[in-house]
Amino acid sequence: MALESPFVRALNHLLEAAPWARARLAPHAGATIEFRAPPLPRLRFAIGAEGQLAPAQPEASPALVVTLTPAVLPAAVRGEEHLLRAIDLAGDEALAAELRFLARYLRWDLEEDV
Repeated sequence: MALESPFVRALNHLLEAAPWARARLAPHAGATIEFRAPPLPRLRFAIGAEGQLAPAQPEASPALVVTLTPAVLPAAVRGEEHLLRAIDLAGDEALAAELRFLARYLRWDLEEDV
């Protein structure tokens, strides 16, 4: 079994503080999501039964592919709406809608972590 990546660990930390977010992901348990941000390596994880994330099995086909292109950085400077439009989501539409919702409303509470 692969070790949990820092990315997955950070996302799970964020999800631990937001039970509502895990509840939104739980119906997609077993789905694999692949993040692409060329030239970085692809990052894959699976959604668990409780809405948590884990490293995906290497042979699993992604239900959703999230692609970050170089246009993401300039879009991020212009604001959240531009950023969300600059991210390409291909695959399971219901899962894509949940990720869009989470990207819009899930926030890291830095104060609570400190």
